[in-house]
Amino acid sequence: MLERPSYEDLDQEVRRLHRELSKKESDLREIEKLASIGNWEWNIEQQILIWSDEVFRIFGFEPASFKPTVEAFEATIHPDDIKSFLTQRETMLNEKKIACIDHRIVRPDGSIRYVKECTQLIFNEQNEICRVIGTVQDITRRKQMEETLKDRESKYRAIFDNCLEAIFLTAQDGSVFAANQAACQMLEMSEAEIISGGRNAVVNLNDPRLQAALEERKETGKFRGELTYKKKDGTIFPVELSSVVFKNNHGDEVTCIFTHEITERKQNEKELTIYRNHLAELVKQRTFELEQENTKCRLIGKLLKKANDELEQKSVALKEINTALKVLLHKQERDIQEMEENFFCNYEKMILPFLSKLKNSYSNTNQQNLINILETNLKEIISPFSKKLSDPIINLTPTEIQIGAFIKQGFSNKEIAFTLNCSVRTIDAHRDNIRKKLNLKNKKINLRSFLINL
Repeated sequence: MLERPSYEDLDQEVRRLHRELSKKESDLREIEKLASIGNWEWNIEQQILIWSDEVFRIFGFEPASFKPTVEAFEATIHPDDIKSFLTQRETMLNEKKIACIDHRIVRPDGSIRYVKECTQLIFNEQNEICRVIGTVQDITRRKQMEETLKDRESKYRAIFDNCLEAIFLTAQDGSVFAANQAACQMLEMSEAEIISGGRNAVVNLNDPRLQAALEERKETGKFRGELTYKKKDGTIFPVELSSVVFKNNHGDEVTCIFTHEITERKQNEKELTIYRNHLAELVKQRTFELEQENTKCRLIGKLLKKANDELEQKSVALKEINTALKVLLHKQERDIQEMEENFFCNYEKMILPFLSKLKNSYSNTNQQNLINILETNLKEIISPFSKKLSDPIINLTPTEIQIGAFIKQGFSNKEIAFTLNCSVRTIDAHRDNIRKKLNLKNKKINLRSFLINL
């Protein structure tokens, strides 16, 4: 027979259980505080509402600062959410189903928080709800994050839908999740048709570059290059695309492909290639023409060099001829000098002696004068004076030269007139002409002295 525990043993056991319960309650409070989750109990039969400390904190009150009631709780619900909350609670009670309700509350300081209410129903022996227990969690941060994500998703969707470049979201197996309006316009297909057809409906599978592009994207997670796509009617056209693989929120790999049609660019490149080829042909032709011109220039250069060599040879010959002419001129000058010396020598030896004999053989004064004039004229012929009087610049007539010779010898006008058998007035006129031509008119210069110094 078992021994009945004493009162002391029971008291110790109760104390131990109470300590464990107190510890668990303390741990629960800490856990609720860390998780921002409070628990509550609503006794429907007695209309008693019990909140944990964390429920007070979530609703913006100090723990146990007042006795909670259903009315006080309903007063905290946001005015825009109270109707929906009451409807869901009524449905829960009528259908006897547990519920999770998200709603907003307004704290005493006016701040708004989001909370999640999750309930559990307790039934009595008559299968009627007698109590409702539940938790309330502050999900404000999560709601704010969800709103932020929704806002970002809305912005990304706006960019996706309004981007001028075609954008596709695909899987590695070729499935298409989404296509923007630019992609639909480029392919002349609806988004549903693109998603339904996948890669096979969009990409030209016969493009020899396709397999290499898929392998590169699989290995590196990205690809940039050119491929060919096809429209709904089967028209093949070139595109330039950039694709990158990333993971979405669920960890699935998604490929984002940016594509734009380059048909016009390819046509321009083709025309540019034709133009470049034509330009290259023109350059080739012009180069050939320049080479021909260069050949002609080289030939002309050779001819010029040959002509220059000939000119140099002729120049050498001319220098030799010039040297020979200088020698001849020098010889001619010597011959002239020698001839003049011979002339003077012959004059002195062969003419002067006879003139002297002739002067001695005539006693008539007039005859003597004529002989003297003859002798003087001969001297003038061989003297520089005769050349100076005959200079074209002076331009004296033969008669004026003859009269100038008489003046130089000291003959008077009367003697000259008698000798030349003319009047004195005629001799005066010739004297005036001689002074004019010698630029002695109206100058106080003796004509005889001037003629002697010539």
